[in-house]
Formats: sequence, structure tokens, C-alpha cells
Amino acid sequence: MRWRPGFVTIVLLAYAACRLVSAAILVSVGASQEPTGWTGPEVTYLWEVNQWDAQWYRQIMDTGYPSTLPVDAAGTVQQNAWAFYPLYPFLAKALVAVTSADPVLVTSTLSLVLGAAAAVLLAAVLRRRIGPVSALLVVVVWASMPASPVLQVAYSESLAMVLLAGFLLAVETRRWLGAAALALLTGVARPIAAP
Repeated sequence: MRWRPGFVTIVLLAYAACRLVSAAILVSVGASQEPTGWTGPEVTYLWEVNQWDAQWYRQIMDTGYPSTLPVDAAGTVQQNAWAFYPLYPFLAKALVAVTSADPVLVTSTLSLVLGAAAAVLLAAVLRRRIGPVSALLVVVVWASMPASPVLQVAYSESLAMVLLAGFLLAVETRRWLGAAALALLTGVARPIAAP
């Protein structure tokens, strides 16, 4: 008997293929990055997926939010962790506590897994409306768009997408309490809940 992959398996394989391509791009870009004080002696894949905004999420994981807003001599508020929503770093911190794994590995893996869940939920929402082939194609376009590497970077985009797709599925299936809960969670994940 031959194995026939189901729809979810095909969606996950397509998502994984897109993540492998973007991982190759990140590694290629990292190979041409000159080491600096920010990078250390070597630019690795894990370094790349844990930079920029990921450092703010890591600060929230490690020390929480500042108790007062940092200001310069003129009283202008400076960059700080309050610009970043709490759900992603709190989930990552909980996973680190449960697994005792390296936070650098946990955060990027969390984003990768949440992105896979988002792909499945997005496909489920679309399949009901446009059919399985078109739903799969939309997921591939979404998972391969130029900004898609953030789906494996320690950012909250994957979390927001899984919450949004779950919300849409709950609304479509008239699961109002689930939709309300997902809307509230979205409000502490990314600035997209109000719209």
C-alpha cells in the first residue's frame, strides 16, 4: 500500500520547504556578513534569527519591562521594551523554564512551530472557501513572500498569524467564545487586535 499524504501533511511539507529556502538565504547572507562588535567572531544562523527585535523580546524574557520609561536629557522617551507586546516573550520564557533549553534555540523554534500551525489554520480557513489546491497555493505564497523569514526568527509574527487564522476559523465556524479568547490573546501579541 502506498502512502498518500493528507492535506495537512502537504501544507506542512510546503511550509517546511519554504522555511528551508529562507534558512539557506539567511545562512548565505550571514556568510557574507563581516564580524562586528554586534556579531562576535562568527555570524551563525542562530545569531541571525535572534537579532534586532528579538533582542527586545529576550530582554523582556530576562528582566521584564522597565518600571519607568527611559528618557534622554531632553526628556524624550528612548527605545525600550514597552514597544513589544508580552505574549511571545512570556510563552518563550515558559518554554525555557519547562525545557531548560537555550533561549536562543527556544525562541526561533517557537516561531518556526507557530508558523507551521498558522499555515495549517490558514489552509483550513481557505480550503472551506476556495478548495484545497488554491488554499495550498495561498499558503505557499504567504510562506515564501519576501518578509517570510520572520516566520523562523524570534519575532511575534508567527504567533500573531496563528492567533489571527485561529480567530478567523472560530468566527467562520461560529465558535464565538473561542473567537473572543483568540482576539484577546491577539491583543497581547501584536498591534493587530483592534482592526
